Amino acid sequence: GAFKGCTEEGIEKESEEVKRKNLDGDGGGRPHRENPLQHQLKEREERKTAAGRERETEFSQTRAKEKAQAQAPAHPRSLTLSQAREMAEEVMSSKDKQQNSSSKLHLHLSGMEGEGGGPPQVQQTMEQHLANFLWQKYGLRSLVAEAAGSLVEAVRRYSPEDNELRTFGCILRNEVDENFRYVQAQLRSTVIDLLRSFFRAKHPFKTETELGRLISAAASGKEPVPHAHWEETCRYLYNQTDASEVCKRLQRARQEKAKTQQARSRVGVRVDRGQMAVPSLSLHEALQVILDFQLDEHLRFLRLFVAAFRAVDRDLSGVIDREQLRQLLEMVGVGGGVEGNAEEAEKERQIERKLEEICPLGGPSECTFSECVVGLSVELLEFNEREGRLLRASFSSSGEI
Repeated sequence: GAFKGCTEEGIEKESEEVKRKNLDGDGGGRPHRENPLQHQLKEREERKTAAGRERETEFSQTRAKEKAQAQAPAHPRSLTLSQAREMAEEVMSSKDKQQNSSSKLHLHLSGMEGEGGGPPQVQQTMEQHLANFLWQKYGLRSLVAEAAGSLVEAVRRYSPEDNELRTFGCILRNEVDENFRYVQAQLRSTVIDLLRSFFRAKHPFKTETELGRLISAAASGKEPVPHAHWEETCRYLYNQTDASEVCKRLQRARQEKAKTQQARSRVGVRVDRGQMAVPSLSLHEALQVILDFQLDEHLRFLRLFVAAFRAVDRDLSGVIDREQLRQLLEMVGVGGGVEGNAEEAEKERQIERKLEEICPLGGPSECTFSECVVGLSVELLEFNEREGRLLRASFSSSGEI
């Protein structure tokens, strides 16, 4: 009996009794109490753990939401004409500021390092600048895609009625050079100055402020401008052949306006009888005709060069390297007037000289479509004339002319 508790069963019972006493108290009937400081520390750790889990959950949800937005297809919103023009103007103004900053930096570095010491900054196409501009403005891939899609769709929709957006679209597609918009701006300013002179002769006692109000009224069609003035403007701006073509376009626009007014009168819209009889074009309408003609002529002038440029620009990015530029120069015919094996070195010197002008060594290793157009302005005249002669000769030999 003295050794009864030493059996296996007795040992297990005794250990269970000890555990129960330890849980209920100290074995002497007194309950076990936890240290208050330890209890506070334990609660604080639990709160920190819970807060950390909440932050982690919130962060995961935010990341998942951003990822879903980035992967979601962009749905372009419909822009009004004024919104599209404002957005395009904002992009072009930003491009001008960037180019001016690059030019000033180049001049500053040149002054510090000597003549030609500062390499110019790499230029961007309008398409590349648009992407960077939208990314800096919005910072989220889905918003950038939505804004770009909205602008491109607005350009497509409003190009037939707005020359500014049509020109912007041609620049985006590398169909005309970026400097052409300055030509359009100068042409617009000249037409307005001619109209101001017309009003000054008609109203010699009006002030410049009053003449400005008349021009604003003429832009909206509230102040009529005789068709003879627009014809005289065309003869001032262009040679006889081009002026005749622009006058025909103005007359067609006038006839289309008369048809529109007649259609509106049939459905009950009130139209002034004088406007129905002899509709006159507003300043805005006449400007659209003149600017569209200027753009059409420039597109025709660059048509062959655009085809040659795209032949070497394999990724259609609007940017080519020096080797591709060399191929383009050969296609355009730089040094083409040099014939014979003895003059092959002279041809190579002309190509190298033009390479250095457009894409100099020590500077950017690539050049844009617009830089090529500016650098080859003289050569393009000869290129178009030569290709035109070949085209006429091919038609003549085939009996089509």
